[in-house]
Amino acid sequence: MAIRAVAAGSGDPGARAARLGLAGLVAVLAACAAPSSSAGGSTLHRGPEAAGCTPSEAWEATRNGQWRLAAARWNDLVQRGGAEDPIACREAGRALSRIGDDEGALEVLNMGLERAPGDPELLEVHGNVLDRMGFRRAAEESFEDALAAAPDRVSVLRSLGRVRLDLDRAAAALEPLERCRELGATDTETRLLRARALACAGQGERALEAFTEALTAADVTAEELAAAAALMCEEREVPGCRHRSRAWLERAVALDPSCAAAHYQLGRFHAARHDLDAAAACWRRTIELDPDHVPALQLLAEWYADRGNEAQAARFARKAEQASRRVRR
Repeated sequence: MAIRAVAAGSGDPGARAARLGLAGLVAVLAACAAPSSSAGGSTLHRGPEAAGCTPSEAWEATRNGQWRLAAARWNDLVQRGGAEDPIACREAGRALSRIGDDEGALEVLNMGLERAPGDPELLEVHGNVLDRMGFRRAAEESFEDALAAAPDRVSVLRSLGRVRLDLDRAAAALEPLERCRELGATDTETRLLRARALACAGQGERALEAFTEALTAADVTAEELAAAAALMCEEREVPGCRHRSRAWLERAVALDPSCAAAHYQLGRFHAARHDLDAAAACWRRTIELDPDHVPALQLLAEWYADRGNEAQAARFARKAEQASRRVRR
């Protein structure tokens, strides 16, 4: 197994803190100061509802989706010697991540990986936590290791495809997503990821077919419809692409009139047809719904400038700059 880019080291608190940040340093130093505690990353205390619990009680909390209770119970088991049990580490990590303690989750998952470096489910949870923390290359590595142990695990194939897309590696993302399709995966998320990978890989006709298939699902959201349209509306060489993109946007607005992304993309569609007044109306609606939508603010600044309204152009340019600074924080 390759060394994890952000895995906790075996003994140097300083090296571990460099990877985990200030919150991780606090947890690591607490662990070093308290040798009786095995779960260095978890800041949970063992309350009366968790102290002395059994594995079956911890599993019950997990099955019921009581993630804070599950985290406390699995954490209690790990601290009472369960760090030797990869399953306890895995489930403690899963529960901790569900309640937002990703650094604590990473610490306890690394303990489990020290004892079971090839456990595919442990590696999958580890990869998901790394992905949420923004460590996508390290997450990719964990998913690849999980697939080395369980090549047909659809959930890992899907996650690997997603993280490669986020790394702008569409062609590499296609391989695991096509394998999901071969294994019979028909869920909306997998279908949309595959369609997105095809679009980003420059396979417009196949992407349009894949999006059309995926977006027939009953559980599709307005945001997903808008995202598909954003990818496909510029595919001028694919017959029918712009027409379908327009239909997806209209469906998105009907499904959720408060979807800012759908109104923004409708504005782009109107602009491409040189109907700039209709475009500006869509962008004004966008910033009503999302005042920090930087592209819509910038386009409105340009629209006012083109009409000679310098005061409004300056006003929207200033709003765009302010929103951009807020978004970067």
